[in-house]
Amino acid sequence: LGAALKAAWRRMQHARACQRALHEIDDATLRDLGLHRSEIGSLGAELAGAATTTRVWALSRRPA
Repeated sequence: LGAALKAAWRRMQHARACQRALHEIDDATLRDLGLHRSEIGSLGAELAGAATTTRVWALSRRPA
C-alpha cells in the first residue's frame, strides 16, 4: 500500500507541474500543440491516472 500511495502521489505531483507549465503558455502556442486552455485540467487528470485517457496523440511522420 505504501508504494502504491507514493506512486500515486508522484503521478499527481507530475500532473500538477505539467498543468502549471501549460498555464504559463500563451493561447497561440497551446493551439500549436493541439490544446485549448480549457483542456489543461483534464490533461492533468489523465496524466495522473485520475481520468480515462481521451486524447489520441499522433506523431507526424516525414514524407517518404
